[in-house]
Amino acid sequence: MKRHVQEPGVRKWSGNDLLDLQSEPLRVVDEFFSQWGDCIICGCTISENSISAGLVSIGGYTLPLAATEVEIWPVYLVADVEHIQREYADDVVRDIALRRFAKIVYTEPVEEGLHFIEVTSDGADSFFDKMRSTWLTQIRRNISDLQGADRTMGASILSLSESVSVLNGKCPCELDHVPGINDYEGFYIGQEVWVVGSDGTKTFYKCHDNAEGAAIWHESGEGSGGAHSGAVFLAGTSNIEQSHIIINQGLID
Repeated sequence: MKRHVQEPGVRKWSGNDLLDLQSEPLRVVDEFFSQWGDCIICGCTISENSISAGLVSIGGYTLPLAATEVEIWPVYLVADVEHIQREYADDVVRDIALRRFAKIVYTEPVEEGLHFIEVTSDGADSFFDKMRSTWLTQIRRNISDLQGADRTMGASILSLSESVSVLNGKCPCELDHVPGINDYEGFYIGQEVWVVGSDGTKTFYKCHDNAEGAAIWHESGEGSGGAHSGAVFLAGTSNIEQSHIIINQGLID
């Protein structure tokens, strides 16, 4: 990239120098976002009948979109340009700037090679949506390459994927009903589920058997725990008379 410098002395600046200073950062921004295609970069929030101001990438240019009222969905964002002119020193009026921006049209562009973004009442493709999709695709491709390059590594990756799937399946989950004998498929012995009651409280159930048509579920904690009546003896030897501690009603005797 071209970076201007200033050595000691008086430098003569030209119009091209100023254009360089402008074009270098704009080129970086345009090329970065254009690699993701035509999309909304930020802003452009959809309401009932309007689109808020924001930034979009269309046809390789990063463009501002002014807040716009919408009459009917969908609309299409297209690039436009305004020529800003001024009189030069030779008394001739010429362009001094090109203001590039995005605007909405109501008819889908059919001109070949014309870039646009379709916006519905639910929104449009965003920069982050396209980046996330590309990122996930690349991860899958890398995993596939690793599996093909090394059999041992491929087997390990496959085993890891299966283990993760099993662990995900064993995680507690919510059911819309109290589990019964027919809740066996996809459930592991020891897995817990919860059911939300009408008052918002959660009741947990644990799977004790997942036989087809004969699954066994008990409310978590049911059948275990509880207090022991009378005294509990903690013995240090096999002969309780020689060494023992008596716990009676929560007190050590």
